[in-house]
Amino acid sequence: MADREPAPDPHDSAAGVPRWVKVFGLLALAVLVLALILMLAGGHGPGRHLNNSQPTVTGVVRS
Repeated sequence: MADREPAPDPHDSAAGVPRWVKVFGLLALAVLVLALILMLAGGHGPGRHLNNSQPTVTGVVRS
């Protein structure tokens, strides 16, 4: 009975979150931060594809 190993400590950091979960979480966080930067910078969106030299006409019907 003295040869038995002690039970693992539930608060041991080695028995924590698996590496793939940490990597996935960091990638998801990086994508969210990048999307937030693009939205706040104003350089991304439907207006980016419009020609700025000509006025945009919306909802005008000529007969």
